[in-house]
Amino acid sequence: MNQILKTMKKTFCVLFALLVVFSGFGQSADIAAARLQVDSLIQVSRALTGSREFEKAMEVHAVAEKIVLETFGRESEPYGKVCFNHGRILQSKSDYPAAEKWYLESRAIREKALGKEHPDYASSLHHLGMIYYLLGNNYDKAEQNYLQAKNIRERTLGKEDVEYAVTLNALGNLYHFTGNYKLAEEYYYGAMVIREKN
Repeated sequence: MNQILKTMKKTFCVLFALLVVFSGFGQSADIAAARLQVDSLIQVSRALTGSREFEKAMEVHAVAEKIVLETFGRESEPYGKVCFNHGRILQSKSDYPAAEKWYLESRAIREKALGKEHPDYASSLHHLGMIYYLLGNNYDKAEQNYLQAKNIRERTLGKEDVEYAVTLNALGNLYHFTGNYKLAEEYYYGAMVIREKN
């Protein structure tokens, strides 16, 4: 908890300094400062989620969401990021149906704001695949989302990237669980090779 408070304190000190520096640059500086503030709040929220302090994580997240809605609106890339973070908190709490709703929202916004070839869009797909796998009720949807994420990550990040390996490993888990051991082995091996290099 002390580490989280120190991280929060450092984050807010940096934010304050940036706000002072950018205060003379008008509206574009306000937007840049809002982006930095939202990113910092999301990082704090993730740290709290990692410590299983879900209530505090949601409080910090709510502040980020309020800033995004007031500054950027619901159709913006920052709101897609907020939706994604909301889904991650709920997923960590094992509230998979609610997490699915936020990941779907994140995917839709990121598709419009960033396009289907953006790594953030791939992250939304990957996490949707994970939710369908964890729910245990739609392995076809899990596979579809994982494969789309894999293909996008391969094209945008490359075959040596750790995020690409994460999706390969997720596909390995899915195929192992559904009894397709040959494909599971292939994807596990691909993920292992990338992780060894990294």
